[in-house]
This record gives sequence, structure tokens and C-alpha cells, in this order.
Amino acid sequence: MKRLISYRNGKLMKSIDYGYLTGGLSLLPHTLADPKVNLCPYADGCQEKCLVHAGNGKFPNVYNGRKNNTLRYIADLDGFMSQVYSDLLFHERKAEKLGLKPAFRPNVFTDIRYEKRIIPETGKTIFESFPNIEFYDYTAFPQSIRPDRMFPNYKLVYSFKGSETERYKQYLRDGNNVAVVFANERTHWNRFRVVSGDNHDLVFLQPKGKVIGLTPKGIADTDLAGSIAQ
Repeated sequence: MKRLISYRNGKLMKSIDYGYLTGGLSLLPHTLADPKVNLCPYADGCQEKCLVHAGNGKFPNVYNGRKNNTLRYIADLDGFMSQVYSDLLFHERKAEKLGLKPAFRPNVFTDIRYEKRIIPETGKTIFESFPNIEFYDYTAFPQSIRPDRMFPNYKLVYSFKGSETERYKQYLRDGNNVAVVFANERTHWNRFRVVSGDNHDLVFLQPKGKVIGLTPKGIADTDLAGSIAQ
């Protein structure tokens, strides 16, 4: 069976220069695979700007492959998580052979709460089952539902969508990271320092309490304020 894990993502590949081999799960977001199942429940207003159609996603074979994997996740969660387990074992071995540290982004395009998903083989989450892998995600969920560092090896960055600025400022004061899309290079946002999020995707290496600045990608550059950072 073809592996679910993907390495063919330009931003993920940048991690090699920083000593990490990064893989990810590239499923279809929100309701693209099944109109009855929303895999991005807090992504209001960003669906039309999602990067799932950018890069390799514009090719029908890639898009259809992602759709098939997403439908499998919906129809057979246990089987899906078992393959994720197998893929992560492979990922750890591959990183070791290359002399790199393993990192993994479960949600390249989706916003699935993998902290609620259990691997049948271990009875635990992926984060507990693979303590040596650095996991990370961008999320549109509020901090009250998905707090950062639920597990010591799972880093979350909160995506600013152009509203509720005070809430995101409080996230930063609490030591969290917030991703914001900027049209031009910035050093500060609402008096918080901005660090580049385009050099690499390893958000767990970024200093705490800082804004992760991203440049607009795909069609997001036409509406910066409403862009979900990815």
C-alpha cells in the first residue's frame, strides 16, 4: 500500500538544511472530500484561499490521491491510523539513516485534532507513541480548545485570520506563537517582534511569544487580512 506520508512539499524540504527530515499528511481540508465532514471546523473565510490547490495540488493525480486518502480517513479511521503508525516507523528509520532528526506535520492542509485520535497498535496518540519525533501544526482552533504543548513534542501555532486581534495578542503574551501573513517584510506587529516563517517550517525552533511572519502564497495575496497562515 502506498504510504500516506509525504515529503514532496517545498517548505517541508527546507528543513533538511536545519538538520531535520520533515514529513507530513496532506489530506483535503474542510469539506472538499465529503460535504458532510468538515476537517477544518474553525477555518471560516479561508476556504477559497487554501493552499491545497497550489504547487503539486493543481495536478489531478495529486489532488485525487489526497482525496482518496481523506475518504479513507473518514471511512476507516482505525485502518488509517494504523498506516500512519507504520509510516511514522518508516519515517524515524529514514531520518536516522540520513543522519537527520525526524519532524512531522500531521495537518499540512487540514486541522484535525490528532490528540483525539488513537493508534490501535499502541492505544496511544501519535505524539505519545513517537516521543522522539517533533510534531507541529498551524491551527485555527482557539487556544481554549487546542492548547499548545498538549504533549511535549507537539508544537501548535495559532493562525491569525484578520479579526479578534486582542485574543491573539493575549496568546502571544502567554508565550504562544501566532502566524500572520504580511504583504511586506515586517519587524513588529502590534509591538510584538516578527520572525520569518518562510525560511523553514520548523516552528518548534522559533522563540516563544513571537509572531511568525509569512508571505502571501497562492491566491491568499489578494486578501491578506483573511488569510490562514500555512
